Amino acid sequence: MTERKIPDTEVLSIAQCAALLGTTEKAIRRRVDRRHLPFRRLGRRIIFLRSELLAYLDRLPGCRPSELLLDSSASLRVR
Repeated sequence: MTERKIPDTEVLSIAQCAALLGTTEKAIRRRVDRRHLPFRRLGRRIIFLRSELLAYLDRLPGCRPSELLLDSSASLRVR
């Protein structure tokens, strides 16, 4: 399996966004069509701002790394 290089630029294309999120370009296009990802239009091009994508990911429900560390250390003490 080939490893995708994750870009470190602020403005991302669909392909770069897919690499950052670990998904396909087709999945990114579907999420854009459904307005599930923050994006911008530059003429006919769809672009993404890295900072907006990272903020979007941070707001998703789930366990944050700091919470994970707290939970794992608590479970280690119980055993």
